[in-house]
Amino acid sequence: MKSYLILILIILYSTLLSAQSIGFYGNVVMANQHKNYFSSTAFVTNHIGIEYYGEKHKLLNYTLNASIENKGFDINDDIGNTISLRLCYLSLKYLGRIGNNKFYAQAGPYVGVALGIEYTSNGIIDEFYYQEMKRIELGTSFSVHQYLFSLKNTTLYLRGETNYAFSNEYVGDFINFNLYNRNFTYGLGLVVRWNYKD
Repeated sequence: MKSYLILILIILYSTLLSAQSIGFYGNVVMANQHKNYFSSTAFVTNHIGIEYYGEKHKLLNYTLNASIENKGFDINDDIGNTISLRLCYLSLKYLGRIGNNKFYAQAGPYVGVALGIEYTSNGIIDEFYYQEMKRIELGTSFSVHQYLFSLKNTTLYLRGETNYAFSNEYVGDFINFNLYNRNFTYGLGLVVRWNYKD
């Protein structure tokens, strides 16, 4: 898996050379997972990230995104049991971008690598789960951005984003493409975009 990460970083670095501007953002999000045998509840968390904006065409361009994203779920059943899963990912996204400086939308695939995992049952950390489970996440991301105001080369946007995982379990040498246990998030935030090449 390390070789794949190194290859991804090399591709990202080479693509960044043509970037025209850079953005920093923070989102307040609702995080949850699809479950099959029981229902889970969403919890409030956050995503922070950095984006590089490249230009290929006046209408359709691309965005490279690197972000720290907190995900997981909560469960409270009818007999008083409580379960929670907290996952912290480093996510890398390659997004197509369409629109203009006033409003634009982005969509594309992403890969996430778990930086931290914590699974608790009735307030007790499950050490086996914590130590044995490795997670890599493959999914798709969509976001929209509405212009708020500008100051010299800096622009502030309102950001709405949703992410949905195709797969989010990596155990041993296998990726699990189960229809369930997939992370999804949705939320709002702000982007500060700096046009450093203007």
